Amino acid sequence: MDFDEWLKSFKTDNIKPLYIIAAQEYFLTRRVVERIKEALRDEIQGETNYKRLDGVEVGPAELLEAVNTIPFFGSRRLIVLDSACAFTDRLGAKERESLRSYLSSPNPATTLVMVFDATDRRKWTDKYRKWTVDIEGQGDFIDCKVIYENQVPGWVRRIADHMGMRLNQDILDYLSLHLGTDIQTIYTELEKLAVRAARDPAITLKDVQEIVGDRRQSDIFTFQHHLGEGDTAAALQMLDKLLAEGEEGHRLLNRMFYYFKQLMLIKELDGRGQASPGNVSKITRNRHGKTNQMFIEESRRFSEEALLSVFPRLLQADVELKTGGPRADDLLPPLVAELCRR
Repeated sequence: MDFDEWLKSFKTDNIKPLYIIAAQEYFLTRRVVERIKEALRDEIQGETNYKRLDGVEVGPAELLEAVNTIPFFGSRRLIVLDSACAFTDRLGAKERESLRSYLSSPNPATTLVMVFDATDRRKWTDKYRKWTVDIEGQGDFIDCKVIYENQVPGWVRRIADHMGMRLNQDILDYLSLHLGTDIQTIYTELEKLAVRAARDPAITLKDVQEIVGDRRQSDIFTFQHHLGEGDTAAALQMLDKLLAEGEEGHRLLNRMFYYFKQLMLIKELDGRGQASPGNVSKITRNRHGKTNQMFIEESRRFSEEALLSVFPRLLQADVELKTGGPRADDLLPPLVAELCRR
């Protein structure tokens, strides 16, 4: 189940002995662990029976000893195994069987939380999700996926309400559009607003614009800039960041199309000897002279023929993405590398 479904079904008086988390959105992952720990606070007696293990370092014998140890001055132990992917990767056949045996019949006096890195969704599905089968009937599986654009407004409102801020619709719309899909970023930026609102509850849209800025546009602009420079490594790194944060493939293609259209128009200006930062600002809608000079320099890196060839390639990728072809995380990296080489 996803985070919201789990949260609705979670009962503090019925903590299960096993939880497996697919951690793609780490803010949600932390919330799951914190909620379980808070619910068990009286039973584990603070930190007395709480232990966090690193799956990169801990061995199977140490884990099994931890989950089978009798609680000390409490009625239950809470064991959190981070980096569960690394832990399970190192298990031999007998060790895997021992772990499966425990998962199918866990110690009722211990709650074990296994946190798997699910950033690579295909790898999670193909290699690690099978461990969730072993806990059926004994525990919960929580899929902490990154959120999508259409979920951002709900999260902004939810977090703002939790912080005691009543934001008007204009502010909510602005935040939903500009904060991106990384929940930790949303939370951090709203914390800044909460500090401001504590001094003066009458927070305005102008206040929000000054405090929050435009993180989403900044990341996409940086991505486009790397494309224009032909810096393949930097472009691919930023692409990976955007996709990991839930940026939709078709939206990135639209922004790439718009960016190369700007370069094409600037190149036409340059051919007429009119590519000054002031004239270019009418195309980029950016008033910063250095930024517009950067656009001019990037347009000069491409020949007119190379720029014209970009558009059918982007259209082809868009059709493939919308007609059940490769996924964005498979389709876009080779496309970006190809565009950087032009």
